[in-house]
Amino acid sequence: MMMKLGERTDVFLQGLIDEHQMKKTTTELDAQLGQERLVDEPDILKLPYLQCIVSETLRLCPPAPMLVPHVSSNECTIEGFKVLRDTTVLVNAWAIQRDPNLWDDPESFKPERFESGKDLSHKFMPFGLGRRACPGAGTCPTCCRFDFGVVDLML
Repeated sequence: MMMKLGERTDVFLQGLIDEHQMKKTTTELDAQLGQERLVDEPDILKLPYLQCIVSETLRLCPPAPMLVPHVSSNECTIEGFKVLRDTTVLVNAWAIQRDPNLWDDPESFKPERFESGKDLSHKFMPFGLGRRACPGAGTCPTCCRFDFGVVDLML
């Protein structure tokens, strides 16, 4: 069991620190900011690949894997299951964001999946969806602090 956990963690960390992705990120940062200062809020819009990295990280590691509970207003059927009126319903955002029917190679860390500019809001939901989505979702990319460097993992 521990060996399997170690293998999964190793694969996940390897994806997070992929050399090509690190180079692409540092090249973008150097081109836009130079090496003399940290990323500041106004810089975010000029750093599209960094935005992709943040989005992909949130896809794989959502801050709230189970969204806020809702109560069904009417009786309905979801995936063959009858849901009665006034039933508490939980949405598993973690599972949706790793669903192979929605995402190509869902377990891999691929920031490039966000580069196309396509609307992914129907499946990308680290902060929920619609009227009940987290009101602070828009501040997430502006609150991030980054410390890029090569990590030597002793696994």
